Amino acid sequence: MRQADIAVYDRDHDMQLVAEVQGRVGASQEWVREIRSNLLAAKAIPLTPYFLLAMPDAFYLWTPASHGDPAAPPAYRIDAREALAPYIRGFEDSLETINPYSLQLLVSSWLQDLAFSDPIREPSRNAGWLVESGLYQAIRRGSVDVDVAV
Repeated sequence: MRQADIAVYDRDHDMQLVAEVQGRVGASQEWVREIRSNLLAAKAIPLTPYFLLAMPDAFYLWTPASHGDPAAPPAYRIDAREALAPYIRGFEDSLETINPYSLQLLVSSWLQDLAFSDPIREPSRNAGWLVESGLYQAIRRGSVDVDVAV
């Protein structure tokens, strides 16, 4: 049985994104690609249109364009501090020292809010990748599950 740290579904309950949460900071592009490749090779995660590797300093997103290529680099690298800024105000720990379970909670909250946010008409510099990648539309009005068997 496969286990996903976070699974995100569309409104029809089709899985659109699997997110893997790692506590590592400052990972190289090679390490990032290798993690996804190893997870896919071991069939530890399902092959979904989107894959998000969430780490304390960066989120890496693979899109449907790399769906069939386990060695593909991520299409986007997003600053985790910017994405999670609204969730870490008043938080005692920095993202660099946060434990993986707390990071998983922050990322799942962010994805849940994203799924139920108002339509993004004119994305800001920080959110443009959400629309450009198709992720925003893919998970809009969907659902988020944490630590789920997939």
